[in-house]
Amino acid sequence: MALRLALHLTMESRFHTSGIYKVETLLQALLPQTVIDLARSDRKQTYKLTNNWNRSLEVLLKLKRGFQIEFDQDTYPEWLRPGSKSRKKIGYFDTLLAAKITIHPPAPIPKMLATRAELKQVQPRLKASSKPKLTSNEIKEARVAKGWSQAQLAGWLGMSQRYVSMLERGERTPAPEVESRIWHLLIISD
Repeated sequence: MALRLALHLTMESRFHTSGIYKVETLLQALLPQTVIDLARSDRKQTYKLTNNWNRSLEVLLKLKRGFQIEFDQDTYPEWLRPGSKSRKKIGYFDTLLAAKITIHPPAPIPKMLATRAELKQVQPRLKASSKPKLTSNEIKEARVAKGWSQAQLAGWLGMSQRYVSMLERGERTPAPEVESRIWHLLIISD
C-alpha cells in the first residue's frame, strides 16, 4: 500500500497543492470500496487495514528525503497515529476515516512534474534531422546550466544515473529518441 500511496500522492500533488486529504479519500483511491466496507463491519479487517495504513505512513516518513506528513490536531488524535502505543477507542475506524492529514511529496518531485507538464504544453516537436548531434560536453553543460543532477536528468529520461554519466563522458551515444528527449528537456526549454 505504501508504494501505491506514494505514487498517488506524487501524481496528485500536481493538482492538489494544499496536500490536505481525508484518510477515507486516500483509502478509496488506493483500495476497492469493498475492502473499506468490510473493515467497517469486521474487527479483524479493521485492525488489518489500520495497521497497513500506519505501516504505509511510516514507510513514507522513513524514505530518504521522505514525504512531509502532518496530522490534523483536531481530527487525527495522537492515540490513532502510527507508532502510538495507546489503546484504540471503540469506533476508532470511523475516526480514522474522518481524520485529515497533510502529505507533501519530497521537494523536487512536484517541481519536476510541473516543469515536465509545461514542456509538454509549450514546446513544439522538432524533426530529428533539424537538430545537430549532441556531444557529451553539451549534454553535461546543459544539465549543469539547468541546475539538475545526473539523477534528476536520468529520472526525466527514464534511465539510470549511470547511463547519463556514460553519456556525459562520451562512453555511450544516445539513441535518436533519447537524444530528442534530451534536446527537449535541456536545450529547447531554456
